[in-house]
Amino acid sequence: MPNRVRISGIIANKGFCSCALLLLSIFNLGPAGCSGVVSQANNPAPMGTAGASVTTLASGASRIPSTLGWYQIPNTNLSSVCPSYSEIQGTGGCAATMTAWSGGLFDTSRNRFITWGGGHTDYFGNEIYAVNLSANPITTTLLKDAAHGSAVSNVNSCPEAYNDGTMSSRHTYSGLVYIPTTDRYWEFGGAVPGPCGNFSNNTWSFNPTTLTWTQDNVGGGPNSGGNGSLPSAAYDSVNNAIYMVENNVPNFWRYNVAPKRWTNLGGISIVCQSTTITAAIDPVRRMYFCIGGGAFSKVSLNSPFTASNLTASGCSTLKNTSAPGFTYDPVQQRMVGWAGGNTVYIYNPDTNSCTTQTFSGGPTTIQGNGTYGRFQYSPASGVFIVANDVDSNAYALRLTTERR
Repeated sequence: MPNRVRISGIIANKGFCSCALLLLSIFNLGPAGCSGVVSQANNPAPMGTAGASVTTLASGASRIPSTLGWYQIPNTNLSSVCPSYSEIQGTGGCAATMTAWSGGLFDTSRNRFITWGGGHTDYFGNEIYAVNLSANPITTTLLKDAAHGSAVSNVNSCPEAYNDGTMSSRHTYSGLVYIPTTDRYWEFGGAVPGPCGNFSNNTWSFNPTTLTWTQDNVGGGPNSGGNGSLPSAAYDSVNNAIYMVENNVPNFWRYNVAPKRWTNLGGISIVCQSTTITAAIDPVRRMYFCIGGGAFSKVSLNSPFTASNLTASGCSTLKNTSAPGFTYDPVQQRMVGWAGGNTVYIYNPDTNSCTTQTFSGGPTTIQGNGTYGRFQYSPASGVFIVANDVDSNAYALRLTTERR
């Protein structure tokens, strides 16, 4: 129906768009915007799902430009959809989902960028946010609302889970991963909410279809709660596995997706020695990388899993930034890093060196406590996307005209 749109279940001719939008405004049925017509029509919330959110903010732009460089995606700040429940605000409010050592992931099945975080005393909300790149216009959605009320009354006990069974809020660091083979958002460890400052040793999975959390109860893995190692997980599409350095030991771990099982690949040389590191994998060269806070290291994904620290000429700014953006570019077959501002760093593992590319109009600052997984690549859109704080829009960066 190219000349029609669906508005809250009603099919209407586009010629009556202005009238439809007036009705939407009067009855508060959704955000107005004739291109689309409303974001809820493009991205309906699952029906009958407890905690599902219908709060969506529509962008004024229909698509990311095809030209190279930065693009600020209109109306994609998260503060417009932040939950307002007083009992979850902590000391930092929902801004702490980015300021408090927290990251994100990219859902390649739905072409959407995911963030969540908080933890400790900074923020007690466990909601999940999405920037939907395939929506037209692009939308920001509160994908899963925060637990609140009696569900979070146990927060002062520093719980692994809230009373409703959902995973509690936490500093997520570089512990968030999307697993495309099982369609799950995976999380390991992190600093749980409350006054204790405890680290978790558990893995959780979020089902983006049913919007439900499951504690995986997989034992025998990294002991972050005992030795203080911070999550530094990255997904390998070749082995369908997640790899992580337990940097305070140090051990190199593999998490098998099916069956769910941790495997200690053995002690390695001292690498990833920082409290603010971002992890990523080069699937072609079979390398795990960690970078940030003065550290830049690699571990081979092939036995005997040789580990080493990198000097990497031209990469000092990226290396010395707290948990910079760092991910794999499948088109250029390079690692791409972001340390704030207009410049990105292209790391070539073959020459162990960085070159830079600079475009105007990028994010002006970077969070002092780290970007972690909030800098991701979208294969479907052929762009990188970064979210830097809840009051600012997300940014897209196109480095090539190809997609993969």
